[in-house]
Amino acid sequence: NITASQLVKGLQEGLNSSPLLANFLAIDFYFGDDHTIDPELVDLFLKQNIDGKINEEALSKLHWIRLNNSKEVNPTLLYNTRQKILSAGESSLLLNFIGANTNFEIDIEKLDVFLKHERFPEGWEKPNKTVGLCSIISGLRSFLKRYDQRVFN
Repeated sequence: NITASQLVKGLQEGLNSSPLLANFLAIDFYFGDDHTIDPELVDLFLKQNIDGKINEEALSKLHWIRLNNSKEVNPTLLYNTRQKILSAGESSLLLNFIGANTNFEIDIEKLDVFLKHERFPEGWEKPNKTVGLCSIISGLRSFLKRYDQRVFN
């Protein structure tokens, strides 16, 4: 087991995260089993690629696919502002950390390695600049704007 301070240090050094954001990331906001990656969901995610890359548009598209699917199969689905913000925040975190040095886009091959094998892909480097709360919030707002503009059935 690692301590909270070790986690914060690892996030700062491994991902070039600001100290405030490293603490923010230590809080568990995931729903369901947050320890197991669903390979089918990863495959669905990767299919949303645009020219072999996952970007803000692809992540927003996946958000609506998953939400509409959940509405169909889960009659007790709870989706409100909190869940919407968490979804946008998770997407912003992914692009700000994994896609930071590649114009906030991630090659699907690299994302496949990251998500299915839970390791950093060969050639990936931590962000060149410290990722702070401002960049995460900016990305979150951008995702929320996309979510609000999306019309779904």
